[in-house]
Amino acid sequence: MSELEQLKRSIDRLESRFAISELVTAYAVACDEHDMPRLTGLFTADAVFDSPSGAMVAHGRDAIASMFIELFKVRGPAFHWTHDHTVSFDERDADRATGLVLSHAETCPAEVVSLAAMRYNDEYRREN
Repeated sequence: MSELEQLKRSIDRLESRFAISELVTAYAVACDEHDMPRLTGLFTADAVFDSPSGAMVAHGRDAIASMFIELFKVRGPAFHWTHDHTVSFDERDADRATGLVLSHAETCPAEVVSLAAMRYNDEYRREN
């Protein structure tokens, strides 16, 4: 790889890392504000949402939207914070990466205050 190609790759990764970080923040804000257009716009059409407990599982953007609409009916006010975040780029495909997001949320499902610690094992895909 030439120096110019290496520089272009480095810049792409820096810009991508920043965009992924903004995506993670946008997810937290969209959840807090119950902003469905913003939330669903963060997922690819073929996205999969799968929680370790199995309580939140959906395949495809439309199913993810339906899942969150039902969740927001009982969640009440929410405040999500993201903390540490790692990103690993796919060496074979510049449009793919994986990440780990450590976060917590304060929510009020059924008007009961709840504090949750979360680990998101994410897969990212750049489109357009």
